Amino acid sequence: MDKLMIGFTNMIETSYEVALIVLAVLAVRCVLEWIRVPRKYICLLWIIPFLRMIVPFQMESEFSLMPEEPPAVIIEMKETADTFEKTGIRDMISSEVTAYGEALSNRAESETMPMVQGTDETVGNSDKFSKWILPVTAVIWLAGISVMLLYSIVSYVRFRYRLSTAVRMNEDENIYLADNIDSPFVLCGRKSVIYIPSDMKESMKEYVIAHEKEHIRRKDPVVKVIAYGISLVHWMNPFTWAAYYFLGRDMEIACDEAVIQNQDAKYRKEYAHTLLFLSVGKVNFNGVPLAFAEGDPKDRVEKIATYKKPAFWAAAVGIVCVAVLAVGCLSNPKNQDGTGNTASSDKEENKLFKEKGTFAKAAKVNLKASTGTGGSKLYYVDEEIIIFGGYYGVFVFSKEEAKIVASVDLMELGWEEACEVKVSADGKYIYFAPEAEDVSYVYDWKTIKIHPLKEAWENLDIFDYFLDYGMGSSFMENGEKVYFQLKEPQSQMIGDLMYREYRLEEETGDVIEDQYRHLFLEGRYKDLQAFEPEDLVPIVKVEMVIQGEVRTIIDERTLAWIEEHFVEAETIKGGSGCPFYHPMYVTRKDGIVGVIYPAEDSCSAFRTENGNYYDYTPGYEDNSEFWSHFEGWLEGIYPDTYGRLKEEQKGNSLEEEAKYVDGSWIFKGKSYRYRLEVTGRWENAEKDVTYVVVTNKKDITFEELFPLSGLSSDLDAKWEVERDTALIRIEMNKE
Repeated sequence: MDKLMIGFTNMIETSYEVALIVLAVLAVRCVLEWIRVPRKYICLLWIIPFLRMIVPFQMESEFSLMPEEPPAVIIEMKETADTFEKTGIRDMISSEVTAYGEALSNRAESETMPMVQGTDETVGNSDKFSKWILPVTAVIWLAGISVMLLYSIVSYVRFRYRLSTAVRMNEDENIYLADNIDSPFVLCGRKSVIYIPSDMKESMKEYVIAHEKEHIRRKDPVVKVIAYGISLVHWMNPFTWAAYYFLGRDMEIACDEAVIQNQDAKYRKEYAHTLLFLSVGKVNFNGVPLAFAEGDPKDRVEKIATYKKPAFWAAAVGIVCVAVLAVGCLSNPKNQDGTGNTASSDKEENKLFKEKGTFAKAAKVNLKASTGTGGSKLYYVDEEIIIFGGYYGVFVFSKEEAKIVASVDLMELGWEEACEVKVSADGKYIYFAPEAEDVSYVYDWKTIKIHPLKEAWENLDIFDYFLDYGMGSSFMENGEKVYFQLKEPQSQMIGDLMYREYRLEEETGDVIEDQYRHLFLEGRYKDLQAFEPEDLVPIVKVEMVIQGEVRTIIDERTLAWIEEHFVEAETIKGGSGCPFYHPMYVTRKDGIVGVIYPAEDSCSAFRTENGNYYDYTPGYEDNSEFWSHFEGWLEGIYPDTYGRLKEEQKGNSLEEEAKYVDGSWIFKGKSYRYRLEVTGRWENAEKDVTYVVVTNKKDITFEELFPLSGLSSDLDAKWEVERDTALIRIEMNKE
């Protein structure tokens, strides 16, 4: 059944291509007929669609007239058919290929980010072609071929039986006289034979025989039998039968032209008279034999009556048109990658792919789910794409489109727990090595297909330029070095996952053009502007992504407060040491959306992506009034930190206490030399705080412990501190 459906979907795809070719040939045929191009060249045009149907491969050409890919409905059918073909990927059923937005739409409504919607670029939808519609249609197609082929064979046998009494006219030629026929024709066999009605007038035989001999000379009987066989296979496509009809019609006119081109007017008149006489009561021979009176007799007689020997230039035009259409319709367009460059050669793919691939199922993600104990991982980054993932899947993010453009559902494959993932140096292929299998795989995210990998991992060109413990990297863009970090949220929710990109000032090394972007917003903030204070008026909406959802403020009093204080904010010279890591999206009345970064500690400041810092409440000690308008937002961004602080203020520790055993402090199963209480004050804070820690560094400072507060996005510093130090709790001092 799987082979049947694959054959059926291939036939459907070819039928679509043939329909386009037939329409093109009909258009060119009208022009060539009008300028009186010899009909033999027009006949050649009809060979093109039949060649497209039987040639198992097509060359690639820049001059191809064919579309780069078939319509989505045909892709959808091919995906469904592929699920019935056994693969080496744990017999997975992965035809339900969807654009990432559609995959997200399957989440529980209560767990869905409100802004994530399906996309119009859906590649597949298994609901339209469920697993019973396609097989039934394929069986009908095969049954149709069988019935029509059987009918044609029976008709041919019966017809040959009627000709069994035919008498040969002479020993030198394969021309027979038959009693039970109304019109002369050529019958294809080991040798093409001409049959003439036994009661035909002697005066007509000369014209009939000349015409049928021309068919034999041109190999028309063989061509028409082959075309008929191809039409049976593509019997569902009306354009195939149209091509077959016009092929036979133009064959007759071409033979007429060949017979009369060197004859006088009297010969042409008698030839036309014979044609008219024999067209009355003509028998239908199922389209296979070439009968003298086939086609449109009236049209043929008119062309005979007005025939003029074609000019040389007309023949040249015919040859050129045939050549151009043959190249354009018998070749495929060269594959292009996302940058407009030609895709990898077949030689490269043959080196990587062991066998035909199957469509990989897109990941379904609950944006409120945790990123897991292993967190998220960066696999590849350049100026255009980011490839990252975790147990919840592997994703390709387009920076230009600001959304996921491809993904692989690792849980569907059973690879979520132990599967090594790497990416080719050019970012085109993603490699998987599941621990539970002996086979590795390669995923081509542009074709969304996954293949068993032929090449050994050590022979592959792998992307391996990582910084920040594998969470960062850098790349060149417009001649400048751009630094990249994948930012794991403190909430540990997948929907809060962001990336950071920034540049460094050459002379000072200061961070400039520092921006953060969420990875699961599906293009919601595609064209963000870097707002300055003067851009923040008039505003109609303020948004932040918190705990897997977009939180929105449209209250006029709150928006007016922001406009009043932020527009008139004072520049902070020399920058600020406050944490500015979470983007706030601001929508103006004109529809333009921009971004700013309010401080997430007690600083009454915000920064812009242009590297400027502003104090929006000069004279005030903190930003409590600002965050009071956004109740619960900070707690949502930093649930661990703010939850711990609130509990500590109540005197209830969330952490276990360290125990002193045999000269060491034991905390969470690890041994440390010292237990310290280090007191200090966060910048612009009103009160001191105390870090209660266990550590192997006796002189560790308050500043060195800041990354443990949860208010810093510097993961490198946090991991560095955690090598020798563990935080027990943070105590807020009362005075």
